[in-house]
Amino acid sequence: MKIAIIIGDKKRYNLKGDITTETLEKQFEIVRPEEAELIVILGGDGSILHVCSEYNSLGIPFYGINRGHIGFLLNEHPADEPNFENIFKQAKYFEFRLLKGVLEFENGSMKTIYAFNEISVEKMRGQAIKLEIQINGEPGLGYNDKNEQQLFCGNGMLVCTPQGSTAYNFNAGGVIMGPNDNLYQMTPIVPVFPLGTRTKVLDSGFKVEMTLVEPTKRKSIVVADNSEFDNVVKLTIEESPKSVKLGFDGLNSYYHKVAKKQNPWMK
Repeated sequence: MKIAIIIGDKKRYNLKGDITTETLEKQFEIVRPEEAELIVILGGDGSILHVCSEYNSLGIPFYGINRGHIGFLLNEHPADEPNFENIFKQAKYFEFRLLKGVLEFENGSMKTIYAFNEISVEKMRGQAIKLEIQINGEPGLGYNDKNEQQLFCGNGMLVCTPQGSTAYNFNAGGVIMGPNDNLYQMTPIVPVFPLGTRTKVLDSGFKVEMTLVEPTKRKSIVVADNSEFDNVVKLTIEESPKSVKLGFDGLNSYYHKVAKKQNPWMK
């Protein structure tokens, strides 16, 4: 099997001096990502997000080995594991859909972005942001008592994928979904009004449009996983046709990781 190795966010072709990479070098032919059958990532969750974003167009699977802190999207293996080939072959590979975002900036320019976990718009300074939100062409928060579209005010709003539901979304009050659930979530970040604003579940094929109200006064930043963009006046988020295939070891499956996150006392 031909594999590519990426440590953190850096491609490694000279593997000397690292026990894990030297172990892999003895068991596989090490090639560039464009020539590989599998991309092996050594690092943390941030590394997974970066590498999947950069190389998802290659259409080959990824397998993460945790060398970071939490490592929710990675697997635990000793540096001198004697049979990585069997581990890679017996792993369960989940296909994760990405989010697509289209950003419109103050100067009129546009940019298309993709995210593995979530796309959020958040306040940049002390003042809360205001958003006009449309979901599938309809007012996302209904109407106020003046029969006007209800605006959102708060620290921000995020839209997440099923796999992203375990990250920022979960900590902001959203729920955890399975990797194969064909559903998405829109979750408020510290809502000011409407006071009862809670997570909304979005069907596949959704389209969320968020227009910044008073963007010059209420400065904001758009974050797609670990990439940031400012001076955005409108963003449109929808399900992307792009996907990423990520492997999990049988003893460290995605569902077991979710259970451990919900029940920290589990081993």
